[in-house]
Amino acid sequence: MHRILYVEPELCSGCRICEAVCSFGKTGGVQPSKSKIKVVNWFHLGLSVPVVCVNCSNPYCAAVCPTQAISRDHSTGIVKLDDSKCIGCKKCIQACPFGAISFDQDRKVAVKCDLCQGHPLCAQYCPTGAVIYVAPVETGKIKARRIADKVKETLKVGRKAVALRFKP
Repeated sequence: MHRILYVEPELCSGCRICEAVCSFGKTGGVQPSKSKIKVVNWFHLGLSVPVVCVNCSNPYCAAVCPTQAISRDHSTGIVKLDDSKCIGCKKCIQACPFGAISFDQDRKVAVKCDLCQGHPLCAQYCPTGAVIYVAPVETGKIKARRIADKVKETLKVGRKAVALRFKP
């Protein structure tokens, strides 16, 4: 079964470990600018959002690529980019609705997450669990569980408030 990276922004601390391990895994050095996962921070809101390729069912990036440098590996489900075919036109960058494709200025080619060939370092090293590697069918269960946990905490707080108000 194919797996994807699932991101829970509310769990992201903004530590950028995902960027560091991704760049190290791809380049042998810690160069967050070379990372395939990007963390977008809104410091004034206290919000950080990891952005990574979601391996769309019908990827716009592949549809607009004039050289067919982007295609799906049907055995893994990964939408991969063959940089030897990339001409650097950046059409895929413009087409991606998630902003998950970037441009390597040194090599003059587009770059995107390849899920580390099925062993994504970002998910392995994320200390908060904001980035996890799961089967797509599991994402609904994960989200439902997290929402249920929030409701449970809200009910606990509400019960404590009621108990304090009506204490004899």
